[in-house]
Amino acid sequence: MIDINSRILGELKNGSIAQEQGIMTAMEYGRLGYDKLVSASELSFNTRPLNHEEKQYSIDRFNEALQMNGVDVEILTGNLIDCNFDNLKYLDQGYISSVNYSRYLLVQLPSAGVFPDLNEYIYELELRGYVPIICHPERCIYVQEDTDYLLELKYRNCLIQISLSSLSKKFDSRSFKCARELLNRSMVDLVGSEVENSYEVADVLGNLKNLRKMVDVDYYDILTKLNPELVIEDEYVDRLKALDKNAKSKKRGIRLRRRKG
Repeated sequence: MIDINSRILGELKNGSIAQEQGIMTAMEYGRLGYDKLVSASELSFNTRPLNHEEKQYSIDRFNEALQMNGVDVEILTGNLIDCNFDNLKYLDQGYISSVNYSRYLLVQLPSAGVFPDLNEYIYELELRGYVPIICHPERCIYVQEDTDYLLELKYRNCLIQISLSSLSKKFDSRSFKCARELLNRSMVDLVGSEVENSYEVADVLGNLKNLRKMVDVDYYDILTKLNPELVIEDEYVDRLKALDKNAKSKKRGIRLRRRKG
């Protein structure tokens, strides 16, 4: 499996605070069946942000440490960015990395209030050749109130990624209920762990089991294997047709398919 949204490299702002802890975290991922992790760090403005070459150097050094310790997991570059027009400057200057240098870029919406210029922001990213992956929208209050908010983004060919942590068995959780509705409506394209250390990886297994109970085997493979692979390989990802709000069936007759482009 491939995790397109992890926090494994602490020196890229958040995540594991030491190489030893990062190696332990990667080992736990490997035990769960993950072989590739995207280090989706957020930009840090406490110091000068790292450019592509500097980030890749850190990632290469960490991958060498993993190999030396017999950990068969590869770390890939990436960044998670907010809806902020200042990010366009950093993107143009090479301080923000897409997922494995592909066309796909991880973007998180504001959780409390709607970003008023979202269409313009998405348009600016599209002009630069990027396809936004909207990360963990189930945490946003306005998406919890109406999942139709994401339909326009889907029509704009954005991808939707929910966090596996939202699938924990907290049935009174608004994030859980929203994630379940998005899955029922086939609006989710990818899942990510967003795990920062080895202790949190233990929760991933339970959340993957919960996901498997919510969707059929084909959809599960699309979310955890097929689409993540297409993203890191910079290939076209087929969007599933969003179902209406009363959709409950896990059986959708989804076919796995690949298309170059």
